[in-house]
Amino acid sequence: MDPHLHPDDYQRLRDAAKRHALQLRQEAIREAHAWVARWLLQMTRRIFLSLRARSAPTTPLTPKAPTPCQPSF
Repeated sequence: MDPHLHPDDYQRLRDAAKRHALQLRQEAIREAHAWVARWLLQMTRRIFLSLRARSAPTTPLTPKAPTPCQPSF
């Protein structure tokens, strides 16, 4: 403790430091939750898109009309 600091001033500084540390901790927790939520959303989208791509038909939905047979003379 600083010898020139009054005990009340010391206590006020200590309380302010505790409040600031708590705010930083809460902010870090919120950021972590947001990061996890973004990651889960991104993974869900990737899985959904990969499953949708796999289930897509390999043949086109509008097949080409067959050419009529040419008569042989």
